[in-house]
Amino acid sequence: MATRYVTPEDVAAIVGDAFLTAAAPDPDDASRWHAPTVATAIDAVSERVDARLRGTYDIPLGDVPAFLSRAVARIVHDELTDPATDNEQITRRADAAWKCVEAIAAGKLHIGDGDDDGDGRENPRTRQGKAVLVAPARRYRRSDLTGVL
Repeated sequence: MATRYVTPEDVAAIVGDAFLTAAAPDPDDASRWHAPTVATAIDAVSERVDARLRGTYDIPLGDVPAFLSRAVARIVHDELTDPATDNEQITRRADAAWKCVEAIAAGKLHIGDGDDDGDGRENPRTRQGKAVLVAPARRYRRSDLTGVL
């Protein structure tokens, strides 16, 4: 079972109703987006994100932070576009979203690091959509400090 990162309504709220309608129009009503098409794209993207995060986190994730939901929505939007509806901004946002997923998978961003508040759910920081950026410790040599003192 894939993690539920977003719903079709979440994607519409994040990317905008008009943009989602242009990417996945309803065959019966061109002024609306087609929910089954969006749901299929969400499932496909969620499986790929889960596959990428499986090496770092237990899947399905118990608590999805807001920034990861936004990233998945951007990737879903890109997945739904075709050459007629695609533009550079959609592709750039999806590329940035994949970089976010890659950073989580590589351990540069951490989500859900334990049950600090004891409520049986993941870390409360993830419910707020925050993450912790982890940078490797830098070691300085004496020559690095030339001119500093």
